[in-house]
Amino acid sequence: MRVLAGERGATPRVHDRALWVAGIIVFVASLVFFTQVYPLAMSNADDWLNITKVRSGLPEWGGFNPSKVLPETLFPLAGYLAAYVVYPLSHDYLGAITLVSALVVAGAITWYVVSFGRVLERYAKTGAFATACVMLVFFLCHFALLFGALSDGGAAYLFGAYDLTGYYHYIVPALWCGALAFSLIVRGAGLEPNDGLIEGMGRKSLGVLLIYLGMFSNLFSSIALAAFAGASLLVDLPSLGRAHRGDATMPQAVASYARRNAALLLVIAFWLVTLAFEFSGTRASGAMSHQPLALGAVLGNLAIVWNLLYKRLLALLALCLVAYVAWHVRGASPAGEARDARRLVVVVFVDLMLALAFSVCLSARIDPFRVVDGVTEYYIVRGDVLLAVMEAPLMLCCVGMGYALGRVRWLQVLAPLCAFALAVTVVGNIGSYIPPVSGRMTARQDIAVTNDLIGQIVRADSEGKSEVTVATCRFDNPKAINWPQTPGMVESMAHTLYVHGLTKRELTTTWYADPVLNERYGISEDIGVE
Repeated sequence: MRVLAGERGATPRVHDRALWVAGIIVFVASLVFFTQVYPLAMSNADDWLNITKVRSGLPEWGGFNPSKVLPETLFPLAGYLAAYVVYPLSHDYLGAITLVSALVVAGAITWYVVSFGRVLERYAKTGAFATACVMLVFFLCHFALLFGALSDGGAAYLFGAYDLTGYYHYIVPALWCGALAFSLIVRGAGLEPNDGLIEGMGRKSLGVLLIYLGMFSNLFSSIALAAFAGASLLVDLPSLGRAHRGDATMPQAVASYARRNAALLLVIAFWLVTLAFEFSGTRASGAMSHQPLALGAVLGNLAIVWNLLYKRLLALLALCLVAYVAWHVRGASPAGEARDARRLVVVVFVDLMLALAFSVCLSARIDPFRVVDGVTEYYIVRGDVLLAVMEAPLMLCCVGMGYALGRVRWLQVLAPLCAFALAVTVVGNIGSYIPPVSGRMTARQDIAVTNDLIGQIVRADSEGKSEVTVATCRFDNPKAINWPQTPGMVESMAHTLYVHGLTKRELTTTWYADPVLNERYGISEDIGVE
């Protein structure tokens, strides 16, 4: 069977030890990063609302977020796991949420990187040690690619989001869809008996579930898989004409095309249904009712991406072209492998164009720009939005690196040096990354003040009160009352503490902003406009 790969039997065996070693390193590094360096903390009203807001496992026509099935089921489930499994053991409620969320994000990153490793071995044929090194380079590139490119108003790395909700609604779905796209590259997308994703009824049902959850997650994230599927289908269209010019009739050619690309067609079908549901929702209607899609907004978003990232994009495209030329050289590799590699390069180019065009138009439509500290910020340059766009070109560049290491063996001595140099660069600049909390607080400050607010509510409950007045920090935000510690956040916090079993009753809350808390925890009142 062939989508991008040739016959599955021709797929080389993966060096399992390399995948295990690199996967463990990535998982441990991610877990430490998201628990100690930049802890995933509850930081605003959205986090406290969404962690207990369990939705149906099916899309809801006309709902607020009608198609966000994956994030709006995974986040509450993680919250319940933290509250009822980890918290009784650790006696640290916020720490339990941080740990479980870090495990979820680290697990998603590991799945994504290991799936890339499968693609790397399929096309590059590197040794075990070089495979592990290139996988680590691929992982580290997500921290290094945007360094210095964005202003302080945006996330400075592709694994970065503004708050915990952003990780569940953007980062995890994008990693999920990226991992699925990589799996389809290696395992296939057809209905033949040996197709990896759908071999047997059990694997078929699991594959459909994974694709369903990936597509019904977030439009900005699901485009990672949808653009890959669309690009693959477009690149494979000439096979219809070749089959028709041969012995097959057009219906037979179409049937063969559909069977060969069944999973890709399923992705596109789910994506179209997702679009219909998403644009029926009240959130989309409210966000897009103020004006039609303006060409100026689209060009503005495209220009800001170009101005901020053009050097990086040009470097990525140049590396992709080098990979294409290397694979195109006759005799450099067996004809079937060279053909599949060239197809991969073309698919990634088309994928990048589709994903970038969709993300730019969607950003221009729902949130053309915003002002942070007097600086115009565009939604499209958020790291968690760009992640889905940059996954495919990053994959291709690192596969090209692996291909060079596989063809020129002596270059493999440089693989650990590249990984080490990139790791030192990332670690050396780690303090410049934007923490995943609101209000210009550090994660430590956010955890400390949030524990203070929780303590006020829990003490009132232990005293038998039915009402509590909660003192919060004071924030000067003209767009929302005291954001991020709004009256709504205090109300959602009381509800969440009750649902998670920390209080015996759901207390009625009132609040007041107390500058004393700002002074106590060293938090500025001026947060600009978010």
